[in-house]
Amino acid sequence: MHKTNALIIAVVLTAIIGSALTFSETLHQSNVIGIFYFPVFLLSAALSGGGHNPTAPAVWSSFIAYTLVYLVIFILVYAIVCEMVLLRRGFVHLQGDRDAKSIADEDPATTLSDFGRAVQTVEQYRRRHWVLKNVEELNLTEGADVIGARAIVNAQGVGATKGLLRELHRRIANAKGTAAADAAIEKLKADAADLVRAHDQGESATDPPAERPRAP
Repeated sequence: MHKTNALIIAVVLTAIIGSALTFSETLHQSNVIGIFYFPVFLLSAALSGGGHNPTAPAVWSSFIAYTLVYLVIFILVYAIVCEMVLLRRGFVHLQGDRDAKSIADEDPATTLSDFGRAVQTVEQYRRRHWVLKNVEELNLTEGADVIGARAIVNAQGVGATKGLLRELHRRIANAKGTAAADAAIEKLKADAADLVRAHDQGESATDPPAERPRAP
């Protein structure tokens, strides 16, 4: 989740909700709103020294604090649900046109390409959601095999990569057992590191040499 954007959304919505509750008589007297914001009265009473007549600043600060908490929780749940939906869209690319038994034995470039297409699909949809944080380590204009390799090497701790690797491990384990799945994933990680290293070295070799400064 993009924490800065989520906080901005929460603050803006807090202002809108506060204005609506202040100027709308119907919402102001709603029993549902009263139940939802009942903890505000407890907090405002505590901030007022435990008295029976809370001060206006204590009431408003308690209201803002609880509204922010509610909204941040809502946005967090929304982000988690979005991540789960996006992962499901990426799972399709892990299947390919073959059965799961061949995944552990085939050319690593094929598996990395499939994995890269899954990562690319997830990241493309992720970048359309303002509340989700982009994976800056990934350049989606690269080849699918390079994207998959970079996701494993440079963005292995990102939730999408972990989820896709976990799903790939599950499919291999269902076909060939847990030990074979562990070995296949470790081999995939090693192949990804080799591909990223070779790709970066190839780019460095094709870069034009730096122009040497001319003598005065």
